[in-house]
Amino acid sequence: MIDRTELRKLAEAATPGPWFVTKGVRDEVLPIAFHASDPSPDHRVAENATYIAAANPETIKALLNEDELDAKDAALKLWERRAKTAEYELAHIWDAGRPPTRFADSIYRVREVLRGERDGELK
Repeated sequence: MIDRTELRKLAEAATPGPWFVTKGVRDEVLPIAFHASDPSPDHRVAENATYIAAANPETIKALLNEDELDAKDAALKLWERRAKTAEYELAHIWDAGRPPTRFADSIYRVREVLRGERDGELK
């Protein structure tokens, strides 16, 4: 799990930007950051380096994965609520002696697909 609070603190301590990459005297790649209200380069070198190190590819991928998993969980919860509603409606239809529709079966199939996708992400 990513410590989003710490990552936010590091981002707030770093230069607000704009940021860009340029080549140095010996063709080395240098990140340059400017403060929006000051045209000269910002010299928060330690803060910027700490932020860059914290926002590494593994951290960014983990954040994206957490967000995708949250979205899948939200979709699953929605379909589970819909399935419960359909189940309730089907009970009333059966009580009234009317045949149920294929609607509830469709909802249950979608719910199972979403569960499978979510569970696959958790492995």
